[in-house]
Amino acid sequence: MPGGPDTVLQSDVGDVFAVFRIGQAALSTFNPSAKIRLWPEHFDLAIRADGVNYGLSPGDGYPTRHMLMSAPTRTTPTRFWNAPFGATMPVATDTDPQSLVSFFDRGLRLSQ
Repeated sequence: MPGGPDTVLQSDVGDVFAVFRIGQAALSTFNPSAKIRLWPEHFDLAIRADGVNYGLSPGDGYPTRHMLMSAPTRTTPTRFWNAPFGATMPVATDTDPQSLVSFFDRGLRLSQ
């Protein structure tokens, strides 16, 4: 997240928790055996499976406020890979978790 330890985040806590609930449901469905972690560097909820990071960020200065991400160690250029680190998709608090699972599935297929 941008800033330092004294940076005040401008976000609604309820909104962040709502997005995390959707992200946790999607990650648990996508890979039930993976350990979901909350990474302090970017405050993202994520797993790592088969060399690929999958997760949800409540927003850390990247263009999208809440976003899903699929970040393999390397990619073959396609329209899916729309970020310097892999792929992103915006997420709203009312997003259907199954659409998130579909995004993760596509990232898995395209990263193999």
